[in-house]
Amino acid sequence: MKFATLAFNSCLMNLLCSRLKMVFIYREARKKYRKAQPTVSDLENNLPEFSRIESEQDRQVKLHKLKQLLAEVRTKMFGCAQQVEYLQEDRNTINTNAENYGEGLTRIRNLCIPGDNRDFLQRFQDLAENKYQRQIEVDLHYLIASQDLFQ
Repeated sequence: MKFATLAFNSCLMNLLCSRLKMVFIYREARKKYRKAQPTVSDLENNLPEFSRIESEQDRQVKLHKLKQLLAEVRTKMFGCAQQVEYLQEDRNTINTNAENYGEGLTRIRNLCIPGDNRDFLQRFQDLAENKYQRQIEVDLHYLIASQDLFQ
């Protein structure tokens, strides 16, 4: 009985650690996405500028304006690429911890006695899969699509 209690406590502790990591990383990922959004908007706002430069008649002026715009876009692109990289790391962290959580939940199910209510543990796993993982994927697709446009 004592061994089963220790095993259960250990599994529960690992489960809660995985949960905490996912909640923390998800919140951080949302901050990173919000930080990248204005940069993407600025980049998209620069698109009409390319057309205005293209209509410039003086080749020297055209070249000068194009160089300036490209320098500005490049700087913003580096910032956006960095946020994409951070979000990809966050996605990997959440995916890894979701797997760990699932494994821990399976162990707990095997250690529980009939009548134990583990629904709240399953609900968090569903939340992690249906909200956290999917939201980061959506955010990444949006940022990567904008990044690809300016490649």
